[in-house]
Amino acid sequence: MCDFDEFIFTCGHSTFRLKCHCHYARNHPQHWCNKVKKLRNSYDQTYECDECAEARRRQEAAYYYSQAQGMPSIILCHHGPILTLLAGHGTQK
Repeated sequence: MCDFDEFIFTCGHSTFRLKCHCHYARNHPQHWCNKVKKLRNSYDQTYECDECAEARRRQEAAYYYSQAQGMPSIILCHHGPILTLLAGHGTQK
């Protein structure tokens, strides 16, 4: 049974990372394991996952660009609309 750690981000996403291989996987040339995967620890993180952080950076850049151009805009990310900007006023959704 290979051991995994779970990392839970503030955005609600989580990721699993291999902590150590089981005896079977250590001895297999490609480290394949078809056994049960065991969750050892869960860690709450104090930040967003990389995808959400990148979406937020793109969103903020588009907001500042639209403000410089004087254009209203609606910004979407993979979660759906996060920030709607109309006539230069931002409201969180």
